Amino acid sequence: MSTESIPVIDVSGLYSDDLGARMRVAEEIGRACDEIGFLYAVNHHVPLETIETAWHKAQEFFALPMEEKLKVESDRNNRGYRKMGDTVHASGLKFARDSFDLGFPCKPDDPEVLAGIPLYAPNNWPALPGFAEALSTYHQGCLEVGMKML
Repeated sequence: MSTESIPVIDVSGLYSDDLGARMRVAEEIGRACDEIGFLYAVNHHVPLETIETAWHKAQEFFALPMEEKLKVESDRNNRGYRKMGDTVHASGLKFARDSFDLGFPCKPDDPEVLAGIPLYAPNNWPALPGFAEALSTYHQGCLEVGMKML
């Protein structure tokens, strides 16, 4: 494996009933993580339509005027919009990108939310039609792939 390219790993074997197929993919993932630290996962079972819908809704959100994006500014639980330069790298440099942070879905009356567990809170959604649904569906798909890879 070369450090000049990021490996592309077909993770479809993780969904197999064949232990050998799952082990082969696990070995590839382990090698990529040990040797490079990154990988591209293909055949991950997140439908292309889900990815494209989330991408288009994200483009719509980031095209909104700043005052609209700031209506859902990120809170102490990292849920919502972060403007450019809002995040500072360990080096002291500000990140030159804005972002929208979301996390595991939970309800305001969840006992851990009520207990004030850090970084555990309801997502802070903008009033953009279809945005929450598209991003939630994509997030769930990615969560399932991540758990499968773990």
